[in-house]
Amino acid sequence: MPTKKKRRVHFGPGDIQRIVLKRLKPYAKLSVFEQFAMFVGKAQVLELGLKGLLARRFGRDFEQMERWTLGRTTEELKKRGLRKDFVALLESLVKLRNFAAHELLVSDALMRFHTGGTTRAARRPLEHGIYELEQILFLHDWIEEHDAWVLQDAPQPYSRAPTPRSHDHVVQISEQRRELRIYRLDPRGTKTLFTTAALPAAGAESALTEFAKQLGENLLMDSPSAGKLLKL
Repeated sequence: MPTKKKRRVHFGPGDIQRIVLKRLKPYAKLSVFEQFAMFVGKAQVLELGLKGLLARRFGRDFEQMERWTLGRTTEELKKRGLRKDFVALLESLVKLRNFAAHELLVSDALMRFHTGGTTRAARRPLEHGIYELEQILFLHDWIEEHDAWVLQDAPQPYSRAPTPRSHDHVVQISEQRRELRIYRLDPRGTKTLFTTAALPAAGAESALTEFAKQLGENLLMDSPSAGKLLKL
């Protein structure tokens, strides 16, 4: 019986480079204008995904972010404590995207006027931007799959995080992962992952009872209000 191939969890810089270079192949047959259009379109898709991340993980209203640029979205993610390595890539992409959107086509038109064609030097900023965009899109999907947006959010069942002075709890269920997640919600409305736990098997009453007991104990022990009322 064939065994199911396991998906890789860790990638080195060389692995990521090979993956990104493979993702660049569709661009090879496109003109500079077509490459520009694909670059801008994919950047917009990334922007929507990041706004969705802010809404889903940090409770931001999606409609209020409708007019936000990629730069404004990146700034908000940075304030919310998103992993620094990914934010650094986004900040670099914002600069390249702004150049492409405002100066690249003008520079290309001037180059065509004076030389009759497009030089490699004129296209290099776009090529750089496309490479970084494809790298970010790959990393975005990997981080989303492994829920690693905030480095301290490692999924350890009932692991303890530093207790703030005041917070409430938000409980969410992931049907896809059969997983329960508990978030701390501070007075500013910022959500921070407290713990995760796999749901017990359907019909297993004893496992469900123990699961509920541990869940209740963890919520009570982590709640400042419960600790004050119950003198825990």
